[in-house]
Amino acid sequence: MKTIFEGLKVLDITNLFAGPYASVYLADMGAEVIHIERPKVGDDMRAYTPKLEPNGSCVSFLVGNRGKKSLCLDLADPAAKEILYKLIPDVDVIVENYRPGVLDKLGYGYNDVVKVNPKVIYCSISAYGRGGPYSNKGGYDPITQAISGMMDTAGEADGLPQKNRSSLADFIGGYVAYAEIATALYHREKTGEGNFIDVSLTDCYINCNCFVDQVDAGVALEDMTRCGAHEPRIAPWGHFAASGGERIMICAVNPTVWGKLCAAMDRPDLVDDPRFSNAVFRGTNQVELIKIIESFLQSFETADAAIAHMDKFGVPCSKIYNAIDVANDPHFVSRGTVTQMHTSRDMKVRSFRGRGPIFKFSNADTLLGVPPYLGEHNEEIMKSVGFSDEQIKELNAKWLP
Repeated sequence: MKTIFEGLKVLDITNLFAGPYASVYLADMGAEVIHIERPKVGDDMRAYTPKLEPNGSCVSFLVGNRGKKSLCLDLADPAAKEILYKLIPDVDVIVENYRPGVLDKLGYGYNDVVKVNPKVIYCSISAYGRGGPYSNKGGYDPITQAISGMMDTAGEADGLPQKNRSSLADFIGGYVAYAEIATALYHREKTGEGNFIDVSLTDCYINCNCFVDQVDAGVALEDMTRCGAHEPRIAPWGHFAASGGERIMICAVNPTVWGKLCAAMDRPDLVDDPRFSNAVFRGTNQVELIKIIESFLQSFETADAAIAHMDKFGVPCSKIYNAIDVANDPHFVSRGTVTQMHTSRDMKVRSFRGRGPIFKFSNADTLLGVPPYLGEHNEEIMKSVGFSDEQIKELNAKWLP
């Protein structure tokens, strides 16, 4: 197989979501990724639920650490420092997501490792980044949802702000970190220079909040906050009641697509109706428009039938899926977006459906690696840096479960 990052060596000193997801994309593209895990218990995500079997790792850990090696050690132990500083001179990338300053105190900060590896790409991921008044505060994904303003945009207009249950900032932060690492590697290829990369999960989420750009444009706050099922300023841009209690998302605001929806509804008269002749007028007269569209959708026995009809006219639409719908959809299965994932070699259950590697290249392969069990590669890695069998046995007794 031909992979883009074959031969790239990555030291992954991360935990939970954002950091591991940054490095798993490197593993998907062929990099050798060594995931450093805490003694006895490993990455916190291992113990989370759901699990495929009682003593196995959480499925989120299995997905976010596929294709990596597990090195279980105590970062504060002098023996661990000896091991890591025999690895560090040869690694290309270090990824960490501890609170700023923690690894510096332990002797693994950028200013420490750059002395032995000046060309290293060192990527630090944290809630608020390395500069600014909040840099030393801790944070998790829901905190970033709150402070980024994104939570304020979700929910009913007269209801409470709503958080997204998925760890969006962590996943977006992982993508951003991966992109910055790839950019830094390209820069190093041209100049020979290493780089320190500062990724803030909150910055990533704020970059998803387009309403920040509207603050100085005189937009009223009520037009930048949560609005429920429908966008108030333009229409149709929302989800509508269909048959069987299901809802269909329809986006038809530009003139061409609006015309397609009118054709699908067999209502050509609506195209030039002064109430609906442009997206803003349709937003103003949205109550009437919703009734028209929902009456049309409910004329079909099922939501699927309504969508099949609109598809013939090129109307952008979709049912609101749940996770089971996504896992079963043949489109996502055919693309490998949802695929059979491996479990670690110590588990009895051998596979499960999960989110597969997302990158697709015409001239490079993407790997679907096996996630490691805790400390699976301790012996291999310690031997590679010159530790004896007796030393390895002694250290594993301290660090492994």
